[in-house]
Amino acid sequence: MIAPLRGAFHRQLRRRAGHLAGRIAPHLPTGATLLDIGSGTGHNAEALRARGARTCAEADVVDFHVVGGGPVLFDGARLPFADRVFDACLLAFVLSYTDDPVALLREAGRVASGRVLVLQSCPRGRAGRIALRLRGWVQGPLAFRLCAILRLIPSSPAPLHTRRLLSRERVGDLADEAGLRLARAVPEPGLLGLVSRDLFVLEGPPEGPGLAASTPRPRTQRP
Repeated sequence: MIAPLRGAFHRQLRRRAGHLAGRIAPHLPTGATLLDIGSGTGHNAEALRARGARTCAEADVVDFHVVGGGPVLFDGARLPFADRVFDACLLAFVLSYTDDPVALLREAGRVASGRVLVLQSCPRGRAGRIALRLRGWVQGPLAFRLCAILRLIPSSPAPLHTRRLLSRERVGDLADEAGLRLARAVPEPGLLGLVSRDLFVLEGPPEGPGLAASTPRPRTQRP
C-alpha cells in the first residue's frame, strides 16, 4: 500500500518540480549557484540541479525533505549565509507563509549576488481569493498532515499556514520595500483562470548613488 503511494507521490512532485525548473532555468546564469529558500521535500532543488545549476543549496524553517541532502534550518528571518555567496535565490510559493515577507526578500537579496526569483500564486478578484484560500488549505496543512500520516514525509511541525494573499502589484511593492527592483513578471494562468502562478524576476538596485531611487520598476496589472 505505502510503496505505490510513495511512487505516485514522487512522480507527482518530480513532474511539478520539472515544470518549475523549466520556468526558472532561463533566468539563471550557466552553472549557477542557487539557494532554494523554503525547499520543502527537496524535489525543486533536485530538478534545478538536473537543469544545469552547479549547486542548489536548500534552506527551510523545518526539515521534511525526502530527496537530496536536506535543508539548512533557519528561523524564517535571518539566513545563515554570508553576503552575496550565491548567484541567485529562489522563493517558490513562500511569501504567503512567512511572518515578514519584506525581511525575507531583503535577506534573499543580501545572500544573492544576482537575481532573486519569486514564484507566487496571485488571485484574480474575489473568486480567485476564495479559490486560493481553499487550495492553500488543501495543499497546505491538510496535505502536509496526510503525507506525514502515510509516512510519505518525515513527521515534523507543519510550516504551511497561509498568512496573506498577494496580488501582482503587492509583490512588486514588497520587492520595493526590500530594496529590490522588479525586472519582469512572467504570468502563467492556473486554477480556471482565477489564479495566476507568476514568476517575478527581482534584481538588486543598480550600482551608484541615487540610481535605485531614480530607476522606475515595471508596473504590473492588478488582478
